[in-house]
Amino acid sequence: NFEVAPLIKNVDTYGAEWRAWWNAIQPPLRRRMAKCPLPVAEYKAEELTILRCGGEHGLVSVLLGLFWWGTLLGTSKQYDAQMKLWSAAVHDFQQCVEVMHDSGLATSGGSARKKARIS
Repeated sequence: NFEVAPLIKNVDTYGAEWRAWWNAIQPPLRRRMAKCPLPVAEYKAEELTILRCGGEHGLVSVLLGLFWWGTLLGTSKQYDAQMKLWSAAVHDFQQCVEVMHDSGLATSGGSARKKARIS
C-alpha cells in the first residue's frame, strides 16, 4: 500500500534493514556477503535487469523506502552517520537507474511494448 507510510519506530534500524534488503535484491555479482553498507559498486548494465521489475522488490518500492528513510533522518540519534549512509544509498540507487537508462534497459521490455501498442 503506497498511500500509507509504514510505522518506523527507529530510523537507524530501518536504515540498516533497508540496506540489507537492497543488497539482497541485487544481482549475485553485486551482493556483498559480509556486513557492508551497500552492494558492490562495479557492475555491468546487463546485470541490473533483475532490478527492473515491479512489485514488492521493484524500483518504486526501493525509491519509497529511500524516501521514508530520508524523511525520518532528523529523528536519528546518529544523524551524521545516518545522513552519510542514506546519501550513499541514494547515490547507489541513482547510479543503478542511470546505468539502466543509459544502456536502454530502463525503456526496453514490457512497459515500452505497452506504450507502443497504445500509440
